[in-house]
Amino acid sequence: MSRKILIFIIAIILTFILLFCNSCNSSVEEPENSSPGTEEKLTENIDSSSKPTTEATESQNSTEDMDKINLMREDFDLGNCKQLSGKVIVILLYMDDFESFWTEDEITKFTEFEVKPALDFMEKQAQNHNVSLSMEIGYIHSGLYYDDEVIESVKETGYATGDVLWKASLGLGYASDKKMLDEYRRQFQTEEIVCFAIFNKDGTSYALNPKRGYDDYNIREHCLIFAYDRGSNKESAIRGGQSSVIAHEMLHLFGAEDFYTPRARKEIAERIFSKDIMLHQEYEIQKNNIGDATAFYIGWTDTVPEALYDKNW
Repeated sequence: MSRKILIFIIAIILTFILLFCNSCNSSVEEPENSSPGTEEKLTENIDSSSKPTTEATESQNSTEDMDKINLMREDFDLGNCKQLSGKVIVILLYMDDFESFWTEDEITKFTEFEVKPALDFMEKQAQNHNVSLSMEIGYIHSGLYYDDEVIESVKETGYATGDVLWKASLGLGYASDKKMLDEYRRQFQTEEIVCFAIFNKDGTSYALNPKRGYDDYNIREHCLIFAYDRGSNKESAIRGGQSSVIAHEMLHLFGAEDFYTPRARKEIAERIFSKDIMLHQEYEIQKNNIGDATAFYIGWTDTVPEALYDKNW
């Protein structure tokens, strides 16, 4: 073989080797060409992994905000009346004492014309605030005797009768009012139990609701209701006006506050919440409403009305 032919053959072989190497390099570089897609996926992974941190931060901020909001409604979510929503059971305890008693006919009329309109009012107002609420009378107990003097006006005396519910529970065969409430919760499958101790005489109705810091607040929460107003008499009392009083006192159990005191708050309320049942209790309960401030206090909304930020409120 001549020298020229040998060189030619070697050149051809080298050319094939170079072409083969270029082909190999191209196949190795393909993942590099797809690297933008890989970066996108990595970026997505980084973004998604950062989301839980963001959500956790938002959740923490939300919790801190709710803590601040709840500080503005200090009587909310306490005792055996925590949430005025869902299924709420009402227990009526018609009480006798040494100066008054109930007949069956009086119990029937008071339940129909005073208690039930108050419960209907609550349900309708809840609906207006987009809250689901069903109020049911669980028991109507009568023939219960309170063997002590009932304080008929907290404002006049500065004291309240605090053991009516306990004595009523004993009269019904329970070991304590707490045991009675626990049994009602079990029977009716709800945590929300409202108790009314109702006396057939004049007085200024009031609610016994707990304050933060008391260990036994869950035992005594209830309302004392009087059949007619303080200073009137049974024969001349105009019936019907107690519905708004019953609703007003019930709202206290769930965290509502009075708007008629102090004077500065009353002036603001009369301008903005003139029909609110925590300001005035109308003879015709349908003329009342539950305004935004009361709705906030009882947990129907977490939006704080501007009025509550007023220094005079």
